[in-house]
Amino acid sequence: MKQWIKLFESNGRQVAVEMTDEDDKLGVTFRWKEDDFAVDTGPQFNTGDDEKDYELQQKFFDKVDQKITDKYVAGIIEQLGL
Repeated sequence: MKQWIKLFESNGRQVAVEMTDEDDKLGVTFRWKEDDFAVDTGPQFNTGDDEKDYELQQKFFDKVDQKITDKYVAGIIEQLGL
């Protein structure tokens, strides 16, 4: 079975990391809730070659682990001043 979502506990938040396909762009999205808003952010892959984009998305998603999630979420929290 293909995995589309990974769940992590990171920086005091429950974070869903999922492969996404929005507006014809493949991506990997990190999602979590703050008190007053939701955060949805992550890289998108749009090289113009659908097969290459799919490969890039899959490789990035496969590499996402606790350490990567912690670092990514901490960076966004810092940028938002939370």
